[in-house]
Amino acid sequence: SSGINAEYGGDTLTPISLIPEASASKPTMVEDIYRQTALRELQEETNYNESVSLDSLIPWSIWQTPHARPRRYNTIFYLIFAETMSSELKPQEGEIESVHWYSPAEF
Repeated sequence: SSGINAEYGGDTLTPISLIPEASASKPTMVEDIYRQTALRELQEETNYNESVSLDSLIPWSIWQTPHARPRRYNTIFYLIFAETMSSELKPQEGEIESVHWYSPAEF
C-alpha cells in the first residue's frame, strides 16, 4: 500500500495495485468498456470536452473498498497525456472535490 487512502460513502478506499506497464496486446472488450465509462465520467463530472481516444487512456491504479463490506467498489484510475487544455475543468459538486493537472515532472 502506498499510504494513500480516500473516503467514499463512509468507507476507506485503499489502492490495491498499480497497474504494470501496458502490454502491446489489444485491449479486451471489457477493458474498452471500462475506458468508455471512464471517458463518460470524465466528461460528465469535470466538463472536459476535448477529443480523447480510448487508446490514450493509460491504466494507472485499482482501488477497492474493504473486503468486509457487503457492497464493494472496484475503481480503476487512468492517466491521460494532454499537450494543451482548451476547456476549463469544472468539478461536479458532490462527485469531485478538486481537479488538478500535473506535468510529467510534477507527477
